[in-house]
Amino acid sequence: MLRNLVIIVLLFISLKSVSQERYAVIDTQRSVMESEEGINAQMKLAKMFDSKSRAIDKMKEDLDSKIKVFEAKQLKMDETETQESLDELVILSSQVEFRVSQFERERKRAQSELQGPIYTKVNLAVKRIAFMNGYKAVFEKKTVPYHQADLDITDLVITMLNWEQTPTNNSNPMPSAAPKRP
Repeated sequence: MLRNLVIIVLLFISLKSVSQERYAVIDTQRSVMESEEGINAQMKLAKMFDSKSRAIDKMKEDLDSKIKVFEAKQLKMDETETQESLDELVILSSQVEFRVSQFERERKRAQSELQGPIYTKVNLAVKRIAFMNGYKAVFEKKTVPYHQADLDITDLVITMLNWEQTPTNNSNPMPSAAPKRP
């Protein structure tokens, strides 16, 4: 881990000393989630899965209450009743786990369907900004241990996505592709 970090740092130092090539960083996840289209997708997901989420929460509460009842009565039960109650709790617990995993798969699939096109738009905006500003590379912010704040183009990408999403954007000039300098 430390070796990889040292290699990355040395790579950046050598790239900087060889030429004055320009680089940028982007927080892709934030660009997707904070764009207007991303916010709308999150709200749509919440609406789609709110009732299912409440149903799963209800199942978990029911399981918890049955476990508490079992724990309270366990000392008064004979061995057969204890085993039957435990078997029932195991079955109920596995049903809850199955429903939770099924819910998570469905939610992730829907999230991917809704956010996939937004990720594509983010990548296109990044390429456009990189081309217009002469960036040789744009790195994911999470993978860069250090960068200057003025190299971050995330806000610019969000602005560009929101501008493209605006229905009357023909009358508004496109935002500048140059990142803000502090």
